[in-house]
Amino acid sequence: MDSALFEHAVMHSRDGVTLVDMLQPDRPLVFVNTAFEVMTGYSAAEVIGRNCRFLQGQDHAQPQVDVLRAAIAAGEPALVTLRNYRKNGHLFHNELSIAPVRDAAGVVTHFIGIQKDVTGRVLLRAQRDQAHADAVEANRFLEQAARSAQIGGWSLDLRLHSVYASAPLLAILGHAPGMTPTAEQMLSFCGEARAALLGEALDVDTWDVELEYESPLEGPIWLHSTGFVAYEGERPVRLVGALQDVTRRVLAEQRRAAAHRRLQITLQSMGDAVLTADPRGLVTWLNPVAEALTGWSIDAAQGRDATVVFDVIDAQTRRPAQHPVRTTLREGTGMSTLTAQILRGRLGEEHAVETVATIIRAEGTEALGVVLVFRDVTGTRRLRAATADDLTGLSNRREFEERLHTLNRQGSSLADHAVLFVGLPEAAGILKRQGPAVLRSLLAEVGEVLMECTREGDTIARIGDDDFGLILHGCGRAVALRIVGTIGRRLESHRFDHGDLTFRLEPTIDLVMMNGG
Repeated sequence: MDSALFEHAVMHSRDGVTLVDMLQPDRPLVFVNTAFEVMTGYSAAEVIGRNCRFLQGQDHAQPQVDVLRAAIAAGEPALVTLRNYRKNGHLFHNELSIAPVRDAAGVVTHFIGIQKDVTGRVLLRAQRDQAHADAVEANRFLEQAARSAQIGGWSLDLRLHSVYASAPLLAILGHAPGMTPTAEQMLSFCGEARAALLGEALDVDTWDVELEYESPLEGPIWLHSTGFVAYEGERPVRLVGALQDVTRRVLAEQRRAAAHRRLQITLQSMGDAVLTADPRGLVTWLNPVAEALTGWSIDAAQGRDATVVFDVIDAQTRRPAQHPVRTTLREGTGMSTLTAQILRGRLGEEHAVETVATIIRAEGTEALGVVLVFRDVTGTRRLRAATADDLTGLSNRREFEERLHTLNRQGSSLADHAVLFVGLPEAAGILKRQGPAVLRSLLAEVGEVLMECTREGDTIARIGDDDFGLILHGCGRAVALRIVGTIGRRLESHRFDHGDLTFRLEPTIDLVMMNGG
């Protein structure tokens, strides 16, 4: 080839062309073409006589550099891609192809290099690799999420009858990895959409069903199946669905339903009256005893406010009473017990009632409503009226004094007795600031604490608005002092909660010993 023509072709090549003299020290460049100057930003005068490693800048730790050095040392051709830097410092990716030039004796005298700027291709490949890595990572997280939620995906090609099933789906169905379910099996999870495979007209193109499935590993399980039919034009071509193992939820619902049925049967047959209300305080159910006492049939009562169906007034003041259903829902307490109430029936009849209201909660903390159990104690109350305190259920002042007189008349007895008088100085302030309802609730709690601190057979009475009297029968001074200490500690440490209010008491306790003669 004509040397002038060859030189013209090299100088006007779109790729960079360089020539390195392998016989000179440090193997300098002895020729670069115009494309090299454009690619690197360096002129020929600036690079001739320099080793071309200057294009690497400070970025020498490149695996491809070692490949290049090994090829040069062996006198062999090589193709590498290097990170090089233009004169302005900007990075570019240089695809470098080198080949040795030998003399007649076979000695390598020069290396010719062909350089191509492949920055766009490298960046595109890096973006594609990153996108693939991101997709792999996303799929991994999706697989983990699907396994955690026990959800598996699948698709069925209606033309080829081929099935794709994800790994979580195979685990749900109890199949070994790689064991693909059949088209017929997947169709059994589709509800009415199974008609698509048979070429029948579809009334639906989605499904959302729950069904029981016999797992080869776990036996009967429950699955929630959802999906849709994909079309090409008007022709169904694919079913796409998801299965979720909902066995725990279904079994829990079945247990709750069975428990509810048992509860309804139990409450239906109870001798006490029972009313249930939802979280809004609306009546949902009455048993026959409750229907008789309130005068409301279950059909007429359902959906009405519990305060209308169970209409109560205070037994002492005959004013509207603290309603057990509303109080329990408002305070969120486990149980509310009220004893001094009068139930006014739908036709105007009145019954003295004792009530226990209990909040119903789900397995977590959500309140489902209230169960109110109440009993007609009209006859019992008449018998106890002369001796019992309506508020606390303890003995009243008359009964307390009668028992003291009895002990005095038995003065020849050898037994000792202790008499305690417990006062609540804070009661007057609570009555003034918070009202009688709060005070009555507090006094009832104090009565319960006193019963817990005393012995079987001891007399506990409410003898005044905020005073209690106790007779410790057959009790010596040492034991009486221990009981006094226990009562004091219990009352001082006890938190009396009423809604958002909390009270602490500092009671006064007086001890009088009655010695046997």
